[in-house]
Amino acid sequence: MSHGSGARRQSASGAGVPDDLDRALREAGSVPEACQATVDHLVHAGYPLPSVYLEQSGRLRCQASHGYWQVYDGMPPAAGVIGRTFRTGEPQVVRAPLEEEAYLPAVTEVREEVCVPIPVAGRCAGALNVETVDRLPADTPEVLTTAAQLLGQRIEELGGLPAESPMRRLATHALTLVQEPVDADALERALAAAAELSGLSSGMIAITKTVTGPDDGADPVARARAGDFDREVAARAGPATWQVTGAFGPLGDQLAGLTTE
Repeated sequence: MSHGSGARRQSASGAGVPDDLDRALREAGSVPEACQATVDHLVHAGYPLPSVYLEQSGRLRCQASHGYWQVYDGMPPAAGVIGRTFRTGEPQVVRAPLEEEAYLPAVTEVREEVCVPIPVAGRCAGALNVETVDRLPADTPEVLTTAAQLLGQRIEELGGLPAESPMRRLATHALTLVQEPVDADALERALAAAAELSGLSSGMIAITKTVTGPDDGADPVARARAGDFDREVAARAGPATWQVTGAFGPLGDQLAGLTTE
């Protein structure tokens, strides 16, 4: 497995940094571009399965990867070797990943994995990971550490970690809500999610209920074919009612007092 060639300069760790990685990172105009440039460099250097994860809203989001037919995205920091790297801020060298209890298999034939933290502004902002179905070179931890340091420096130059997209924030909240119990705090969590996603200062949750009259036993299909099903349902339906079950913000008290009357 080759690590490329060409002129090199010294990184903060003292290891040589290929000029192509340095140049590609400086040309990257955004954090996603910088992550992709790092992955591309590692692929060119002979690492077939690299990936970059950054923390966003308490989860590790995949920013760039190569060689995988499936990618784990939105992982909690407690998950896998990547999560352990992020939690501890320490490089992880795993010689037999499939035997690791924490391992999340994206490729079933993986034999080795090395993962290093990505430092940004003095804290661990994510992880740079490589896997292989063969054996990794002995200097892989040093190679990755150097690349992660350069990536972290470029992320800091670009203004730090990017804000999570609205769709990803929605997915994060949805996943959290469906995984937690439906209890008295569920409305509070839903309201907090609505406030964060909308950017509005006040809001409420109201549960609606429509009371219908007794079913006369007639065949609804027959009535629908006759064209009068919708009219009959509307005629039998009672008035729609709703009840405010939660409210937040400066207008919360006023919203909580709203009724159908």
